[in-house]
Amino acid sequence: MRIHQMMLAAAMCFVPGWQAAAQWQTIGTGVYHEDLIPDFDGTCERGMKWNVTIEENTETPGLYRFVPYHKYSGIAEWITASDDVTCMIIHAENPDKVWMEDFKPYPEYEMFWFTHMVPESGWEAEPAGYGILSEGVISFPASCMAFVNIYDENQQWFATNTSGSFKIELPGGESYEDYSLFLENPYCGADNSVPVTITCGNSTASMKYAIYKGPKEADAQLAADIAANGTLIEKGEQSIKCPAHGMYTLVVVTLDNNGNLKEYKKTEIYGLYDNDDDWKSLGKTTYHEAIIAEHYEYDYTDLQVEIQENIHTPGYYRLVNPYAEYEYNYIERVDGHNHYMYIHAENPKAVWIENSPLGADFGYGDGRISSVVAQAIENGFTLQEALDSGLEVGFINNENAIVFPEWGIKYADRDYFDGEWYSSGLGFKLQLPDNAGIDSIISQDDNTPVQYYNMQGIKLNSKPSGIMYIEKHGSTVTKHIN
Repeated sequence: MRIHQMMLAAAMCFVPGWQAAAQWQTIGTGVYHEDLIPDFDGTCERGMKWNVTIEENTETPGLYRFVPYHKYSGIAEWITASDDVTCMIIHAENPDKVWMEDFKPYPEYEMFWFTHMVPESGWEAEPAGYGILSEGVISFPASCMAFVNIYDENQQWFATNTSGSFKIELPGGESYEDYSLFLENPYCGADNSVPVTITCGNSTASMKYAIYKGPKEADAQLAADIAANGTLIEKGEQSIKCPAHGMYTLVVVTLDNNGNLKEYKKTEIYGLYDNDDDWKSLGKTTYHEAIIAEHYEYDYTDLQVEIQENIHTPGYYRLVNPYAEYEYNYIERVDGHNHYMYIHAENPKAVWIENSPLGADFGYGDGRISSVVAQAIENGFTLQEALDSGLEVGFINNENAIVFPEWGIKYADRDYFDGEWYSSGLGFKLQLPDNAGIDSIISQDDNTPVQYYNMQGIKLNSKPSGIMYIEKHGSTVTKHIN
């Protein structure tokens, strides 16, 4: 059992005085083998390993430190959050009695506290489960470590490293083939070119990529096809051009020297092709913000935003930079274009919102918005099929305001659970100006030619087939399905 009583609050930030005064030098890249964090839900892969930069104390040879859960680690990817500061400290001054200091990663979340059950850490153990340093590899016996969940009111300790696979390969030890792959990007960029930063393991010989319209599941079969037929791409920041309006899925794969597929990752990017000449400003209106407020438990806020209506499609609106003045907006993105919330209210009883980036950051990366109808369309349904299926929709009430009484809206933060969507909508309210609707159509002579537009209000060169489209002839606007 533990000999002394530990005070949680004090322990989280405790740094011994000798450590603060010591000098550290980088000795190279080692390999960290994870087996500390408990697998509560069966999704944390056992046996993960990744590279770490290892430092040695200049005054105490054999005293090592490194940051294990940095942003390119498997744990950071699993948790979808990194700890790029907290060091793990390993005492290997005596290679036959190696021990780890108490390790408390993710201090801002107070998630875990790991301890090595040896006398140096205040534990009574007979015999003590020390690690060993042999041939450049530090290893530890099974179940010699323990963890406590900081939120556990009983503060009970549970054994970890139960498989005995927790170890550290020092620089110059066993060679590790690292084909790991990480993608970082905002949702959109200037001139519809999204800057995507690609980081890959040092064993990677080459990489290829492909982009797909809409959401796309990345699996081994798709990755194999990209490995064979994709376009070569280099590591570092690359500019990926979206060919048209809407969301795209970018998939990147890493290859070895023989062209064999090793790893694959996907990310989502957006093109914002929109002709301002197709939109007419209706002035400012009141947007009752409840989506972000609900997610972060903020107070509901009334925002004054500019609303525009598509001149070809009555009832098709967009809000211009809707969160620019929102007090909880962490950063308003600057990438050479405005950001919009696109709202389809052509049918006042079935209102839905397009999938688009909001150009705002509420603390967890770029925000984006969509709706269950938009997601159904992205998955191959026609608009009518999506509406007929009973999905949650908004409507225009008798106060001429758009409301979503149920959960028809979807919202996501780029860096929160890797951009996973969550349902919202309750409390959403957008007041429509009196000049919105059919009266905003530009009158034309009936002898003018027929014009065709898609459901996003983009003009088409000819009458389309196989999709829902809008036909405009003079002052008459109708919707059709071929």
